[in-house]
Amino acid sequence: MFLTCISALAPDKLATLCSFVSPSVYEYIADCVTYDAAILVLQDLYIKPKNEVFSRHLLATRRQHSGESLDEYLQELRRVSKDCNFKVVTATANRDEYIRDAFINGLLSSMIRQRLLESKTLDLATAFDQARALDLAQINSESYLRLRLV
Repeated sequence: MFLTCISALAPDKLATLCSFVSPSVYEYIADCVTYDAAILVLQDLYIKPKNEVFSRHLLATRRQHSGESLDEYLQELRRVSKDCNFKVVTATANRDEYIRDAFINGLLSSMIRQRLLESKTLDLATAFDQARALDLAQINSESYLRLRLV
């Protein structure tokens, strides 16, 4: 915003940026030769990608808190939904995303849920395949332990 305000003066954007960051931040961009390169370095440093699957889980499981007004509750749902990466999709794709969210939400195994939530994006088929593989591995591991004890 500052650069927009002084754009008529045609400032050197990189020099201006370097003048207004702290010394610890400057260390990251000191070797950049263009403003755009410096911005890319700072974005990689400070902007972390959101986990779409976890954001959808948070949205699906968010309940109104005691003492929270309806306005506050709706505002919080809107805030949480910003990280869900909603996009225009077909009815089938929309249905599959809802099924995926319900599937993850309803799992009895917190370990399987945790492993699925590690994925930043995840379609229904992949979620089911991963869950089935993890479930089978857990069952086989328990069988292996029982055989060793006998």
